Amino acid sequence: MYLSNMQASLPASVRANRLKLLSYKRVSSVTLRYYPSYTRLVVARNQGQQEPKPARKNADGVNPDEGPLQSDGWMDTMDTMDTMEVFRSAASTWSRLDTQQRVYTVIAGAALLIATPQLLTFLLITVERLLVGALLAVEEVLAGVLLLGTRLVVIVGSLALLGVGAYLFLFRKHSSS
Repeated sequence: MYLSNMQASLPASVRANRLKLLSYKRVSSVTLRYYPSYTRLVVARNQGQQEPKPARKNADGVNPDEGPLQSDGWMDTMDTMDTMEVFRSAASTWSRLDTQQRVYTVIAGAALLIATPQLLTFLLITVERLLVGALLAVEEVLAGVLLLGTRLVVIVGSLALLGVGAYLFLFRKHSSS
């Protein structure tokens, strides 16, 4: 695991500052347990490795090959554990459980596996109905605006025709005689 992977798990406000803590050095860590007495140990390996040469920068002082958040490559890799480490952790957790906790875990896991498709279906149908309802509301608003605009054009056109008719038939006859 690279230390830059640990930076990916920091809050976004800290990540935006792109902290450089032992960048490009491999580190190994003891898995974080949920007990306050344990602390996370980070041990740097291969400290004799040579730091990479700094990249050439353009006139603005920016490396042209990097985006704004990719300067140290901390977004390139995920903060994951090895598969064997996950299995070891699961096995040690399982061995610490008593019989009732194991039965509960198996039943809860089975119920979760059975209920997941129905929950996903329910959520998808709900989201679909919300989206369709929102689209129908937008359509109704747009139709109302178009109808109002059409009514306004018809009223203005009718008044214009009435005004032109009154001018042609009433005022023109009086002014010519």
